[in-house]
Amino acid sequence: DAGLEQIATPLLRSGFDDMETLLSIEDADMKDLGIPTCHVVRLRKKLQELQRQRGGTKDDIDSNHPVAVFLEDAGLSQYAKLLLQNGFDDMEVLFDLEDPDMKDLGIPRGHAIKLKKKLREYQLQEYAQEDTAHMYTAALHQQVARIRTPQRRGPSQIPASALSAV
Repeated sequence: DAGLEQIATPLLRSGFDDMETLLSIEDADMKDLGIPTCHVVRLRKKLQELQRQRGGTKDDIDSNHPVAVFLEDAGLSQYAKLLLQNGFDDMEVLFDLEDPDMKDLGIPRGHAIKLKKKLREYQLQEYAQEDTAHMYTAALHQQVARIRTPQRRGPSQIPASALSAV
């Protein structure tokens, strides 16, 4: 179907004989087996397609996981399991996702662009919230300092009775 029949024998001989093992194959493994780059790309795409057909994108992950929530909000929830399984399992790590990573994972270029845009927007929103929190905290500290620090009285504020006693 995918035109990959010629690579089946080397895969089977090397122990990649079930879907679980095949899904965890790395590029280095395929290179060692002498699989041409064009076939590597086609195999990755076909494996991801099969994984989606099996319902393996949403069912096996925690829908409350921050990365899954972010991807759902971005309209890219189909990549949640893929990214989580490949170590992009918190937002800080997801911010480091680069074009070659997305290409290696088989994320189409258009979705990669959309993901990068949504990550930038998310970061800007997080920074804005942090700035607001810092400004609020600074203002709160100033108010507390004013309350705790007694005001010094100038000569005109000293009661006349206190001055006559001097």
